[in-house]
Amino acid sequence: MPRTKRVALTFDDGPAESTTTIVEILEAKEAPATFFVVGRRARRLPDVVRRVAGSAYAEVGNHTWSHADLVTLPEEEVRHEITRASDLLRDLCGAPVTAFRPPRGHHDRVVRDIAAQAGLDVILFSLNPKDWANQDADAVVETILGQARDGDVVVLHDTLVATAAAVGRIIDGLRERGFVIVPHRELTGDLAPGTWSDGATSGAVRAARYARRQPQRLRAHASRLARSAGLRPGAITD
Repeated sequence: MPRTKRVALTFDDGPAESTTTIVEILEAKEAPATFFVVGRRARRLPDVVRRVAGSAYAEVGNHTWSHADLVTLPEEEVRHEITRASDLLRDLCGAPVTAFRPPRGHHDRVVRDIAAQAGLDVILFSLNPKDWANQDADAVVETILGQARDGDVVVLHDTLVATAAAVGRIIDGLRERGFVIVPHRELTGDLAPGTWSDGATSGAVRAARYARRQPQRLRAHASRLARSAGLRPGAITD
């Protein structure tokens, strides 16, 4: 009997008006997801946060107060970014949030220690279709359905209208391919606060994705070297 393939859906950077549309789709299709919320946006749209928190198919998580890159900040600013967002979300949701995603997935010991003190698991992602780059619903659907593997935690952005338009097709397409959509905790397991996880993909999948990313990383490093040497960006080529 074939093993069940599992995937988790997560959304970053909201809330936005399109967040409510996505929650309604999740409810209609009985598919769970986690929404990592930016505090200052939650302050502007508290009713949307309450709508997410009140759904049987959605969980609210902390995505910092201002979406700052935490590894670039002093320790006290990191603490402020995390705890201020948690305090607001607790008030809006009626209970403490326990999931945290650092912006861009960037974290270090300081970030993890402060997350631990705030009672937060650090939830990263393993599949990023970069919906923010093209904002094309067809492209997002194609990328996820083509690249999803058992154990993936997918990151999307509920602030984007194109992503909202893609969600229903993503859910249907994954299920047609034999995936079960599960809460992220089914893939990350029960984590001690401050511990990070990006899901449960196999070592082979992780190795293949890492290898594919190396040319892009090398080109980016070459461009940084060129700029530091005062050369134009195209001066170093493959």
